[in-house]
Amino acid sequence: MEAGISLVMYGIKKCSGSCLYCSAASTMNYRSKDNKSSFKFDKDKTKSRILEYTNVLENSKRGPVDLRVDVWGGNPVENFEEFKQVVDFLKEDLKEFHKVHIHTSGNGLELQSDDIVKYLIDNDIHYQLSHDGLGQYIRTGVIDPLYWEKTAPNITKLVKLGILDWINCTLNNRNYSFFENKKFFDKWRKENNIVDSNLTIKLNHIYPGTPDVNKKWMGEDIPPLPGRSGCKKGEVIGKLSMSGGNLINYMHELRKIGIICLTPNIISNPEWKPYVNYILDQISRWGIMETEEQGNGACRKFQMGITKTNFAIDTLGEYCQCNLIDSSTTVKNPTGKRPSQCESCIYSKQMECHMCGSEDYEEKCHYLYQYCQLLEEFAQLKVLLNSSNSCSCSNPNQTNNLPEPVYCVKNYKL
Repeated sequence: MEAGISLVMYGIKKCSGSCLYCSAASTMNYRSKDNKSSFKFDKDKTKSRILEYTNVLENSKRGPVDLRVDVWGGNPVENFEEFKQVVDFLKEDLKEFHKVHIHTSGNGLELQSDDIVKYLIDNDIHYQLSHDGLGQYIRTGVIDPLYWEKTAPNITKLVKLGILDWINCTLNNRNYSFFENKKFFDKWRKENNIVDSNLTIKLNHIYPGTPDVNKKWMGEDIPPLPGRSGCKKGEVIGKLSMSGGNLINYMHELRKIGIICLTPNIISNPEWKPYVNYILDQISRWGIMETEEQGNGACRKFQMGITKTNFAIDTLGEYCQCNLIDSSTTVKNPTGKRPSQCESCIYSKQMECHMCGSEDYEEKCHYLYQYCQLLEEFAQLKVLLNSSNSCSCSNPNQTNNLPEPVYCVKNYKL
């Protein structure tokens, strides 16, 4: 049996990254010049809250319970002394669990420290690298941790040991291409002989509704590439939430890569293995919700007061509205308020259109409408693919809540 939580280090705001779209940075004021760490840790309350949320005392009567913990707070490992306090607590104070598995995340710059790398290895702490592929300059400026001489050897070492096991790449309006970013990561994997490593690469996406970035890019000119807009020195970064032609191309590529990832046994192909599961999740999110209580997302339900608990708990022993912020802060849209246009939209009841409140909705919907169209198409496609094995002509609408009847492909005629 297994339980999972995110443990947020209260008061931690230090982050060496410059992720201009970061919702946590904007809500917790990461960019303030006088920002100082105000880490607080109440071990007794934190333990009590973890035991409450996981119900481990009752569940362990039926067998051993493991706990999976993601540690968050600024750029977590960068705040090394505080991070070590949290790890010591997880290892020493939670004896109610059979085993505690620790995972964390970072932008990779802190991995220039051999001491930090050794600590992660010695304590079997797994690590997600936040890296935006061809758009990495948005995160760490002119330094690319995958190729910087101070971090590259340690990153490769951690991948080969299975410690660095995830990469999260956030695609955006300036860097929208699945396939071009896949080429980027595949090239790096081949160069470092890690193609067969157990690595997951999430080709993620920016929140729709992320505010435009008014900051100017002051580094060297970023040349345009296929799937990536260029950026000249002194140019305002501008819109990162996807729209227009870039959004159309993004959705087109998601359709293409989604179809590829539906190929039987593709997960056994080392070239595709890191990408498949996340893409399959992204194309399988069609779902109708009749009430707010049915909506997806534990954070969203907690933000709106539908539930009283959340998997995100901070080191003061309080539930948080998001794993990226502590309990001192609320997300931007905790009530889940949507623009009036949503109520008359044909996708109004789609779960994906009831977002987490980390960002406000787009006033004029771009991303979500096109994404729902894509989800509808894949839901229909899966019905047709499945019908080759089990005909369901007696129930043409299936159980997918699709707006149009989907008939067995055997009986389909033009």
